[in-house]
Amino acid sequence: MSDHTLFGELRSLLQMKPTVSRWIDLCKLIDAFEPKVLEERVMPYVNGSMSGWPDAYRVAPRRWIELLREGEDVPQLACAREIIWRGITNAVVGEEDFAGLIDLPGSPTLEASDIMVTVDPLGFDGVVAIERSGCLEYISRLSLPRNRLERGELRVLASALAVAPNLKTLELAGCGLTPRDMAALVSHGGFEQLEVLDLEDNSIDSLGLRHLFSRPWPSLKKLVLGNNRISSSGLEGLEDDVLPGLEHLNLMGNPIGDDGVRWMCETGSFSSLRYLDLTDCSLFDGAARTLARACKTQHVECLNLPLNVISQDAYELVIDQFPQILR
Repeated sequence: MSDHTLFGELRSLLQMKPTVSRWIDLCKLIDAFEPKVLEERVMPYVNGSMSGWPDAYRVAPRRWIELLREGEDVPQLACAREIIWRGITNAVVGEEDFAGLIDLPGSPTLEASDIMVTVDPLGFDGVVAIERSGCLEYISRLSLPRNRLERGELRVLASALAVAPNLKTLELAGCGLTPRDMAALVSHGGFEQLEVLDLEDNSIDSLGLRHLFSRPWPSLKKLVLGNNRISSSGLEGLEDDVLPGLEHLNLMGNPIGDDGVRWMCETGSFSSLRYLDLTDCSLFDGAARTLARACKTQHVECLNLPLNVISQDAYELVIDQFPQILR
């Protein structure tokens, strides 16, 4: 098929309503052009015609990432907004890998709003590459799940993350984070736009949580803290203005006990909660009674309480108060 015919199909496709399937078709169509035409004519046209396409649709195909790792030029990446970088080998990802993936200063290659790196391990060099690349100026989501960041990698990123102007989601589940990492995360301020923070399956414990709550998070709506060895002392004395807009809180698997629930219900920082997961939190009847009393002034719509030691009588106190309760 000639480039002229391909360009006509491209123009027609870009005039249609954006959908995920049309994004897939667009990527296949882009791949069909000759390299020189692709770089000089096609990509400038595509980028100028995609202002109405949601970033969430624009996920770079795996084949583009594999070509990049093989050392090929991939001008197609200029139209992608979500990059999922999965480890093909167990090798540590270094700066040479990220140089072609994320937008380096002075390079128009990529302005990704969403970067997920699931390499294990990401490695210190990989983290430094992200920090140096300048991509944090653009992204709204950075996801590094299950990468072991145990050698101070988060402390390298912290200052850059704090001033990332568009960052709304930060996912660091299973990264081996400690209280020291939480202190580094909050030490530079910032995070004014952050709405989702996922810290599940780390080792931040109560000290780390106190570091995290030592400053306000004005835009945070969802906080995932499951399985972090947090006890009631992590919630003690929490100031009312730390989490003013929090709607979703996951504390699953943390032994906060009845005292932890009491501290939560006494602070205004949880007054806007809609979803609360207290699965396997070492709760007894006292916690159920506290929740039943507190619900009159709070707005929780979904409450999870499985794997706790709560009697049927105590459950009855809260069942009628919550629209959804999972026992």
